[in-house]
Amino acid sequence: MKNDLLNETIFSNRRFTVTASDIRTRSVYYPTAETTGRVRKDLLWFALAIDGLLGWAFWLYFDLWTDTEKLAFVIVMIVALLIGTQISFLEVNAKGLAPRMFVTHSRTARKVFEAIIEARSRRADGRSRHFGEGEAGFDLQLGD
Repeated sequence: MKNDLLNETIFSNRRFTVTASDIRTRSVYYPTAETTGRVRKDLLWFALAIDGLLGWAFWLYFDLWTDTEKLAFVIVMIVALLIGTQISFLEVNAKGLAPRMFVTHSRTARKVFEAIIEARSRRADGRSRHFGEGEAGFDLQLGD
């Protein structure tokens, strides 16, 4: 029963597989008990900075830009914002292993992050039922 609980797949796609016992990628295996995760939205902040700078230049020199340049400004601002909102960094750390950062779609990063939380809680629940103690060090965090 316990092994079934630990080996049940919580999340799986082509890049990530999360079970209560481990987190696997194509090249790295992380034991869930030792793993922490973090979702980072660095590209969103970068896109907002680009949009602010371009918006300021657009407003300041509006009368000097041609219609084609104005359109290019708007397109670059929209594309930067779309990329910033759709792409996230998923940082996975485990004791004894080098931290890894994966560039992935924001929804996938959020799903893997939630699956890590679920895996850690299942593992802690399994330990508390079978061994009498829960798991300490629940160190998952959601970055900006």
